[in-house]
Amino acid sequence: HRGPTIVANKMEDAAVQLCLRDAQQQLRAKVFGVDYGHLPKHLIDEKEKLSGVLRRVVVYGQSTSVLVLGPRGSGKSLIVKRAIADLRADSEIGDCFIDIYLNGAIQTKDTAALKEIAVQLSLVSELEECYVKSFADVFSFLLDTLKSGSKESKAIVFVLDEFDRFAQERSQKLLYSLLEQTQSANIPVVVIGLTCRLDAIELLEKRVKSRFSH
Repeated sequence: HRGPTIVANKMEDAAVQLCLRDAQQQLRAKVFGVDYGHLPKHLIDEKEKLSGVLRRVVVYGQSTSVLVLGPRGSGKSLIVKRAIADLRADSEIGDCFIDIYLNGAIQTKDTAALKEIAVQLSLVSELEECYVKSFADVFSFLLDTLKSGSKESKAIVFVLDEFDRFAQERSQKLLYSLLEQTQSANIPVVVIGLTCRLDAIELLEKRVKSRFSH
């Protein structure tokens, strides 16, 4: 069974499907004794590649973007979660980054994704008080607010499951804002997209694609 490949650089129904998928994994683990906290051998190399990318972002501030491709059930989420967990376990840098998780099947609109980012960054009240209106300005406002607080030195890891769903959003404002941030020196950022679609990159607008690192 071939695993995913790291390519360097209504809502209720979707949520139910995700819950069912998690429940199935847990059931398989109990029935067959599979430990989803440990990687199968064929996924280790891909996890190590991603771990290297994350370390360069957190340690050296080298912002970038990565796409993880593979069919459903191939281990994409497992690779990402394990790579982040390993980095978090490092006593020297484990507290030097923030991980943000979004899912295109749940946050079906860019504005919903922006609100979820604010929730995970604990900046909901700041978002409500924000006086700017454009999506890009609000996103920048959140990052500037984060930078001015106690988390100013921390890198941000954005994990976008169902990446292709975000790419199908008409204006692709979220993807543009995230990838634009990887071109900035303000805050180290890595955007990790997970998708089953091999043509996911081709779904991106020219201005968005040009900002994708790999």
